[in-house]
Amino acid sequence: MVKEDLKQNIVEDFRRKKTEYYDRNYGTANPSNYLRRLRRTLMSDSLSGRGHIGRVLDIGCGPAILFPALLEACQKYYAVDLVPSNLDQIRATNPDSKIECIPGDMDALQWDADYFDVIVCSGAMEYTSNATANLIKLVNWLGHGGLLVCSFPNVASPYRLWSEGIYNPASRSLKALMGRKRPVYKSHLFSFDEIAKELSEIGVVFSATYFGYKFIPQPFDKIFENVDYRLLTRLQSSPHPRLERYCSEFIVTVSKP
Repeated sequence: MVKEDLKQNIVEDFRRKKTEYYDRNYGTANPSNYLRRLRRTLMSDSLSGRGHIGRVLDIGCGPAILFPALLEACQKYYAVDLVPSNLDQIRATNPDSKIECIPGDMDALQWDADYFDVIVCSGAMEYTSNATANLIKLVNWLGHGGLLVCSFPNVASPYRLWSEGIYNPASRSLKALMGRKRPVYKSHLFSFDEIAKELSEIGVVFSATYFGYKFIPQPFDKIFENVDYRLLTRLQSSPHPRLERYCSEFIVTVSKP
């Protein structure tokens, strides 16, 4: 469970990062931010070709609009985030009147059913208390013919298991000893098979796209960054069916009949 004090750590962490988070992860293209940029591209591709869109919900939007094509095509863009400073940054850099910024916790947020035409959730579900309930809730908010695109970190990924179970706790402990303590919050990992089971029970059409062939563990992926990057890009361009299920992330696309 993600307790309230841990959520406050998320708020504090992003307040401290401010614009640095977006600039580092989505600004100048480089090997270290390749996966985040790839996630954005794959999600954008899943959303493309829909023409005019009525209402869009970008939940867990972060400090910037990552899907400008959606903003351009829609009638109303609801940017929802747990972190007030993220929404302040959006307001400061996006004067478009169709954007409505709403502070909200996905675990507690409520909305009318069948309201949105498109919902995107990028890199946020893993920080919620009950991802299964939230996923079903988002589907319920979709109107008929609507589309939900949501990313998840993969529990079958050796890279993720090492990072969350060993490297990240050890790194935080070492930094604390050095006087560089940072807000702590854990990222939950997910199985697509479990998500598929839940979605099958509510009768929607869905598919998964795996990406992120990360097999060099932290911190060696940074030490050998160029090797890691070449491996990532090569396997992404020529996916290997037996390795796909061990990718670091997957994107679930849900269509509501």
